[in-house]
This record gives sequence, C-alpha cells and structure tokens, in this order.
Amino acid sequence: MEKEYEFIAIEKDNFNVANSRYDFKKMNIDKLRERTNSLVQENEKMKKFINFRVDNMFGKVETQYIELQKKKELTSQNKQKFEETIIELDDLKNKEIQKTW
Repeated sequence: MEKEYEFIAIEKDNFNVANSRYDFKKMNIDKLRERTNSLVQENEKMKKFINFRVDNMFGKVETQYIELQKKKELTSQNKQKFEETIIELDDLKNKEIQKTW
C-alpha cells in the first residue's frame, strides 16, 4: 500500500498516536466502511444524472465567448477609427469646397 499511496510513507510515524488524525483506536472501522459504501453508491447514482460531456462543452463555449469578446472590442476600436477618419475626410472635403467657391 505504501507504493500505491505516498502519504502512508510520509505519515507513518503518526499512525496510532493518541489524539492524532490517525488514532485508529478511536475510530469505528465498521461504521467507516458502511459510510464509505454508502458514499460510493451515492456517487454511482449521481454519475447517471451528470453528463460529463457538458463540462467539456462548457469549456469550449467559454473559450469561444472570450474570443468573441476580444473581436467585439477590436471591432469597436476599428469603428471609432473609421468614424474619426470619415469626420476628417468630411472636413477636408468641406474646406476644399469652400476654396473652390
């Protein structure tokens, strides 16, 4: 088990030490096994109702949303530049018209 779970080798010195989290004398192993089994069963039931593909789809949609927000900002900046250029050109046109009259 030590190879499978690294924490065992690290926490080995704390096993069966009074008032530690590994004080096995205070624990009721049968109740813990029952609780573990009930949680595993509950987890299996919940897996039937959860669509894991939705989580992946959410990530993709979120990425697309961020990209679209960036494109929207860029478009807004370009629109402002175009409007400024149109105003400048309109002013130049009006000046030229005034010169010719």
